[in-house]
Amino acid sequence: RGLFQGLVFGLLSFVGFGVITTAAEETQSPRSVIPRVMLIACVFLGFYWALTSWSFCVAFPAEAWATYVAKGTNPVAVMARQYWHAGSIVVIVTAITAALGVYLASIVGYARVAYAMGRDGTLTAFFGRLHARYKVPWTAQHVALVVTLGVAALWCHWLGIYLTYDWWGTVVVFFAMVSNIFVNIACTVFFYRFRRQQFNGLWHVLFPILGIGTSLMPLYYSFGAGLWREGWQKGQSIIVFSVLVVVLSTLYTVGLAVLKPEVLKRSSLRTLP
Repeated sequence: RGLFQGLVFGLLSFVGFGVITTAAEETQSPRSVIPRVMLIACVFLGFYWALTSWSFCVAFPAEAWATYVAKGTNPVAVMARQYWHAGSIVVIVTAITAALGVYLASIVGYARVAYAMGRDGTLTAFFGRLHARYKVPWTAQHVALVVTLGVAALWCHWLGIYLTYDWWGTVVVFFAMVSNIFVNIACTVFFYRFRRQQFNGLWHVLFPILGIGTSLMPLYYSFGAGLWREGWQKGQSIIVFSVLVVVLSTLYTVGLAVLKPEVLKRSSLRTLP
């Protein structure tokens, strides 16, 4: 169980890199540059996390980490105060700056997804507006910012700051794994239906199957009975929330298919070169 609890946040360290793809329409040569940059960044991040994780293990025993997390205390802050004393403020400020950068990048990514959906008709046109001067999805960005601040305040009041991070980190990984499964399915279906001359058994069958398998494994072990046994705050509420969002999203998509079928058919074929 401990291994797969850790796996959740190992995956969380990588899923955020996908947000760069939401800005592909605003870049030059996105087909060649963005995939290459994402892979290089993930490789460097993997080495970085391996080094820092080793340092954490040397500084604190595993039991201490588990104790602090159970109390809702950030172990890194405790470690900084123990070893750096007054200089721990440098570590804390650096962590806050890094977290702020993550949130800003996430808001940019979510806003561009909402903008694209508003522009294409799968969300209200309210989200499909650009700022007259800066040509960015101003409306969607501010909605994402306000919702993020409101939700963060509510969850911090309920769980505390550190457990709020734990709660939402687990939820994000759940939907990242679900998204990965559907992306791999879409890869096979897309190339088989619309790029038959480029269809390759290795790239478009075997690798998607491997991708689906590696996404199903953490879903089963990290979001199953073990998480449910963690109780309402740390486990059951995560499962209920995630399942509820999946159900509502499915119903929303079905509603679009019935009420506005042209919206779901218009762009995929139109954008093919």
